[in-house]
Amino acid sequence: MGFLSFGQAIFSQSYFNISIIYDRQQAENAMLQNLIKTEIESLLSSEYSLQFNKHFVNDDIEGSIDYINDVYTNESADVIMGAGLFASRILTDRESYSIPTIAAVNIDNLFSDNRDVKAASSSIHNFTYIESPFNIENDIETLTQMIDIKKAAILVNPAFNEMNYDLGIYTSKYTNIDFETITIESDPQE
Repeated sequence: MGFLSFGQAIFSQSYFNISIIYDRQQAENAMLQNLIKTEIESLLSSEYSLQFNKHFVNDDIEGSIDYINDVYTNESADVIMGAGLFASRILTDRESYSIPTIAAVNIDNLFSDNRDVKAASSSIHNFTYIESPFNIENDIETLTQMIDIKKAAILVNPAFNEMNYDLGIYTSKYTNIDFETITIESDPQE
C-alpha cells in the first residue's frame, strides 16, 4: 500500500459513537472505564474512529433514564452500553431498542426465559446482554445449604430501591428465614 493510499485509509474511517453508562462516580470507575475502552478499541479501532461518551448514574436514576432516552431520541450513539447493575437495569426496562444496546450486567439472567439459546441471543431486536455470574436465587439457596440461618441481611445501595427490583421473589420461599434489606449510604470498605 502506497503512502497516499494509507493516508486515504486513515482519513476515510467512519466515526463510531459509543455511549457508556456507568453506575458510580467517574473516579470510582477508572479501572472499569479503562478495561471497557481497551476492549472496544481492540475490536473496532482498525475499522472506525471511536468516540466515547460517558454518563455516570451516581444514584440519579431519573437523570440517567432521561440521558438514555435522549440518546435514543437523538440517535446520538451507534451503540449504548450499560456498565453496571443500575445502568443495565434501566436499559433492560425499555420497551424497544432503536439502536444496538448492551446490558453488561444482567443479574439473575433476567432475559434467560426470553432468549434463543441456539443463536446466543436475547431474541429482542437490537438488544444483547452479558450473563452475570451472580444469581441471587442460587446464592440464597447455597447459603441455606451451608448453614441453618434464621435471619439474613441484604445490603443494597440507596438507588437500588428506585429500581423496583423485587427481592421478595427470591426470599418468599424461605419462610423460616427473616430477611431484612439494609440500605447502605456508602461503600462499607471505605
